[in-house]
Amino acid sequence: MDACARSLAGRHIASRRPPANQDHHASRSDPAEIGRARPIDLLASIAQGLWRRLQGVDILDWKRDLCPDIIGCLTDAAMHPRLAHLPDIGMYVAQFQRLKPLTLGIIDPPDRATPIGQCLTCGLTITASANATIVTCPTCGREQTASAVRLDLLERSIRSGKAFTAGECARLLRSCGYRISRKTITSWKTRGLIAPAGADDTGKPLYPLACVVDRLRCDTPVD
Repeated sequence: MDACARSLAGRHIASRRPPANQDHHASRSDPAEIGRARPIDLLASIAQGLWRRLQGVDILDWKRDLCPDIIGCLTDAAMHPRLAHLPDIGMYVAQFQRLKPLTLGIIDPPDRATPIGQCLTCGLTITASANATIVTCPTCGREQTASAVRLDLLERSIRSGKAFTAGECARLLRSCGYRISRKTITSWKTRGLIAPAGADDTGKPLYPLACVVDRLRCDTPVD
């Protein structure tokens, strides 16, 4: 209970701080924002109820403004001498444990999964977060390293002769372990080391990935 309350109290600070330019007079609320707020509001309600019980506040005298904020409630509860003597403390612990992953998922959302390539067995698109090391194909069930899937995508893109913007080339190469930036590729163009093969709908130059890789290998010293 102590560790759970301290963890939630410490991480709650950033989640409830309003943006600097927040419009407090907006006529509509974003449904997604409402959904994210509910676990935190429920956590606050339970924490305030626990604080009132520990402080011995009579139910008929409960007033919302007598309670500290959620951080104060959780901090006081974690250190309160009566905490271990509540007969139904297990109910509060269960509620906090249930809300903990939901609340932390709002405060520190996990990395969003994005397509990284195709399964090396069945060819289905594989999605993974940026720091994933092992991925499993949802169709054939094969486990494979994320680096192998990304490298396969890079090799197929090179063989296909496809051209990408400087930013897209840099992201694809960095995902495979190469150290390169968009500015590096545009500087190669300025110096005449590579030439674009066209432009996209917004006018951004498109560079053949094979040419970018060849140039990168020329600039990379060999041990």
